[in-house]
Amino acid sequence: MKLMKNVSVFVSFIVVVSFFSVICAGSVFSAYLEFQPPSLSVAPGGSFDVNINLNTGGATNISSADVILLYNSSALQLQSVTDGALFDSFISNTVSGKISMVGTSSSGNAISNGLFAKIKFSSLQAGSTTATFNCSSSASDSSAISGAEGADTKDYIVCAQNGILTINSSGTSSTTPIPTTTTSSGTTTTTTTPTQLPRTGIVENLFFIAIPGLVLVLSGGLLRLFSKAMRFR
Repeated sequence: MKLMKNVSVFVSFIVVVSFFSVICAGSVFSAYLEFQPPSLSVAPGGSFDVNINLNTGGATNISSADVILLYNSSALQLQSVTDGALFDSFISNTVSGKISMVGTSSSGNAISNGLFAKIKFSSLQAGSTTATFNCSSSASDSSAISGAEGADTKDYIVCAQNGILTINSSGTSSTTPIPTTTTSSGTTTTTTTPTQLPRTGIVENLFFIAIPGLVLVLSGGLLRLFSKAMRFR
């Protein structure tokens, strides 16, 4: 009787673990922001365009994005910020060395991967500089990619996955062209070329592997206990 009671407890434990693994696995997404191209060379005084692309990481309920871009205002001068038309509405605000952009969708349309904004800079001096996305769970003005999850709003951005833009200013310009395709209606759609290494999502992959593995191990233990119980009957 004692052995059968232990088996019953073990079965209940496996059921609970399996249930929560399914729930947790369903809400793990890794949204991120990237620059296209991620690096370029430009002559001092020259201007260049760079795309900010948004990747939902598989989330299908994205409704807003807050993008905070930081750059060295001594090395780069902002020329313009253009809406990528990914969201229904888009606003931007700039101060020296910082661009704040907000995109929101009020129609309930699902947001997919695509162009969030296009930025034009000009180089002010020779040398190397970078532009980054301000992103931290402790920052009040952090970049975020959010969507409704039940009654709550969840931020799906994974800061470590965000891209970095590197600009080298020297005697000649050398930028990677940003490919575009034009539809029959005249709408221009920007595509991304694989100039950056693909995101590995290693943490999420380990999560998906570990939980089923744990269930299998526990199931094996259950079968052994069940076999012993049958021999003692």
